[in-house]
Amino acid sequence: MSRRSKAIRRKKITNVIKYLLLVLVFVWTLFPVFWMINTSFRAQNDAMAIPPNLLSPLTLDNYIYDIQNTPILQNLGNSAIVIFTSIGLSALIGVPAAYALGRITFRGSRDIAFWILSTRMTSRIAIIIPLFLTWLSLGLLETTVGNYISISLTYLTFNLPLVVWMMRGFFEDIRKDIEESAMLDGCSRLGSFTKIVFPLAMPGLVATIIVCFIFSWNEFFFAFLLSKSAAQTAPVAVLNFYNSQGILWGRMCAASVLVMAPVMIFALIIRKYMITGLTFGVFKAQ
Repeated sequence: MSRRSKAIRRKKITNVIKYLLLVLVFVWTLFPVFWMINTSFRAQNDAMAIPPNLLSPLTLDNYIYDIQNTPILQNLGNSAIVIFTSIGLSALIGVPAAYALGRITFRGSRDIAFWILSTRMTSRIAIIIPLFLTWLSLGLLETTVGNYISISLTYLTFNLPLVVWMMRGFFEDIRKDIEESAMLDGCSRLGSFTKIVFPLAMPGLVATIIVCFIFSWNEFFFAFLLSKSAAQTAPVAVLNFYNSQGILWGRMCAASVLVMAPVMIFALIIRKYMITGLTFGVFKAQ
């Protein structure tokens, strides 16, 4: 066998091993999701059967019960309110800050940018008590509207550093000579930002919003400690299926699917913009 044939054969074997590993990772990653969806369509007895009976009849009873007898739809609405409020405030504050750090050179700008990112790494356990006492002293934990405000501002604390850090990178990837040309033509700094730089960075903003949305939608710790029943977010509401009767696995899995569905639908709708934003600047002209 020639050296070329051996190299081709070795390459084929390597590719087969790579594909097998990818399949194993794929199965390992998606199996819990498959099992959750499968359990959501099973009656309680079938969901708890040992060994599992995958041929048991499917039913929509768990979904019907959750929608008709639990506030899961209200909880989804609560999540949407606090998340979009938080993301809107994060973009409103973070985008100008990111522009200043990414486009205007001044002493200590890199240190400030790193400090902002470091706040994202702060332990949640360390800040929950000060946050709780702050919102309690302001009376925000007593009413539903106050709960919305307190959770939105709490989410703002970890969404804002992410917006500033990501958008700073996107602004840095835009060539400065484009903005300088606009300013030479009489455009102000604010005008060049709103008319030139910001539209060019829009794919990056979309990608940033998507990341913030996913992190916020799945957030459990702060929402569990800060929200009351009327303002309870969707991830926290899943705990309601653990009661004195035990864990109602079928209904809990159905609720989990309902909580997961908006993120999946949202990701499928804007996946094109996500790819555009995450690859923004990769092929930047030199």
